[in-house]
Amino acid sequence: MPARTTFYAEDAPEHKEERYDALWLIDQGIDGWPECPFDEVERGHRLNRAHRGKYLVCDTLLQQLEVPRHVREGVVSRVVMTDCRAFSRHHGGVKGAAIGFAIISLVDTEEELSTSAYWPLVKETCSSIGIDADALASYLFRTYAPTGEEN
Repeated sequence: MPARTTFYAEDAPEHKEERYDALWLIDQGIDGWPECPFDEVERGHRLNRAHRGKYLVCDTLLQQLEVPRHVREGVVSRVVMTDCRAFSRHHGGVKGAAIGFAIISLVDTEEELSTSAYWPLVKETCSSIGIDADALASYLFRTYAPTGEEN
């Protein structure tokens, strides 16, 4: 018998029906997930699942890289609002964009990056998810100015 991935409030014990109702709303994108700022909307409004997914992936990855919170928030916002097709084609998609925008937020030049304390951790993380860290850094410094402006 295949596993069932759908749940209904009627299936829950009586004292837990409200919790199941809330989870169903979150699952359908109708109501918010508490930690995600893209979900802070009025009850009943439909949310953009793509933005939620990008937010959660980026925030988690940047926490693993120990990026400071103030930088992480800016990077996540930038990734969510950026068309990541160029990253998808060559540099690891949303994960590559998150790592890349964090790099250019923390350092000003490629030379500074190579001596940065973040570089070994970035290289290790990139290799574990199949991204060429050197090519990603080169692409970012070539395409985006250190101030965050696109060339």
